[in-house]
Amino acid sequence: MIPRKIFVPLIALFLAAQACTLPGASVTPEGTAPPFDPAQGEPVEPSAPPPPAETAAPPTDLPTEEPAPEATALPAAPPALRVAYISGDRNIWLYDHNRRTAIPLTTAADAIQLAISSDGQWIAYTRSAVAPQVELWLVAAEAIEGQPPENRALLTAADLSAFDPAAFAVVPYLFDWIPGTHKIVFTTRQEFEEGLGLILYDDLRTVDTDTGEIGALLPAGEGGNPFVSLDGLQIAFTTPQGVHLVNMDGTNLRRDLVVFPQVVTYSEYQYYPRVSWGTDSSEIVVIIPPSDPLAIPVLPTMVWRISAVSAAGELVGQLTDASFFGGDSSPAGDFSKLAYLRLFGDLQDNQQTLVIANLDGTGAHEVTTAGTGTLQWAWSPGGHGLVFWQVEPGGLYQAFIDGDIVQTIIIRESNILGPVQWLDETRILFWEREGELYRLVLLEIGGGLEVLAESPDLPGGFDFAP
Repeated sequence: MIPRKIFVPLIALFLAAQACTLPGASVTPEGTAPPFDPAQGEPVEPSAPPPPAETAAPPTDLPTEEPAPEATALPAAPPALRVAYISGDRNIWLYDHNRRTAIPLTTAADAIQLAISSDGQWIAYTRSAVAPQVELWLVAAEAIEGQPPENRALLTAADLSAFDPAAFAVVPYLFDWIPGTHKIVFTTRQEFEEGLGLILYDDLRTVDTDTGEIGALLPAGEGGNPFVSLDGLQIAFTTPQGVHLVNMDGTNLRRDLVVFPQVVTYSEYQYYPRVSWGTDSSEIVVIIPPSDPLAIPVLPTMVWRISAVSAAGELVGQLTDASFFGGDSSPAGDFSKLAYLRLFGDLQDNQQTLVIANLDGTGAHEVTTAGTGTLQWAWSPGGHGLVFWQVEPGGLYQAFIDGDIVQTIIIRESNILGPVQWLDETRILFWEREGELYRLVLLEIGGGLEVLAESPDLPGGFDFAP
């Protein structure tokens, strides 16, 4: 998946689906036996029927009968929620909300990351092959009765090695489904015999899970980290010095929509900014940190808004107090606001607070102080809600802004592992630790809670459809 999750799952006992067929075949007799007369002790042949009586023609002045209205088809039931997850034993499980149960899909105990197709039919996942190889596989969300679900390789070690035969190993890096299709977009990275940091190929490739065809939208050195539009028609991708767009079929490549100096990370990796798509897929927002995040005085973080139609970019705001370390600044889904971490106190102490502001950086409101702990947050799809949590001491909170007043309420008192994902504007999904167990929780904001799965060992990531 594309900047997604890292996972680890449970046991391996396949539950077969059961099907039942309702009887209901009707039998039409070929003939009818003559009636039986008990007095005579034998069947009696029926007498011929009397001739039909003459009937008068119906009057013509009676009102004609109106035809019966046609039955209106009921709307189709919404598709059931499906949640694929990696439990503590590194196997993939699937929770179906209609059945209210989870079933195991894999048994090899080697899953790393996963992503579920938008129709909920397939789960793509990376798995550990013979070290240092990692392969991309596909498992069906449904099984034939009495049989395990279909499980097959999409990108084998040999397929990946063909991209760079001279490399020690080539492995999948980012992957995700193209919405409304059974195609996956993915990138690769180079693996070394001894660790040398994160080396990306900056490619942009696809694999069709229906046909097995592997394609290259952009070869190595010409792509970057991809972010697929919600309508599945375009890909925004970033490099350490630019933001670019391309159509899903590889046409209409628009390079350097935003160009910026490379960001010093003070570590063995290069910084690739994240891209956020608008809900109608017509524009993107990208937030670029300063080239030196530790510079004194603090350099501004730039907020860019780019049209995916005209490819015109506009610098809409600057953040003069955003922290680079701890989490990327992120806009709300409707691009009305953004959230970011602000440093306070002695900069060397790395103390942070969560701030919500307008997209241009004005109207900033401090939401909560994290101190030196890890603070994370997630916007709802439409941008109308924001939840945040701290790994220690724990607790999940919701933030409300009313004019100049910011209010927060606790909605779950537990140790949230993160990430928290919104299913819609009212429901969220997350792993939490409760005592000795890890639990996958579906929470209705202001409503009930449902535990979808439990694991005695540290679990991995999850994804859901629709």
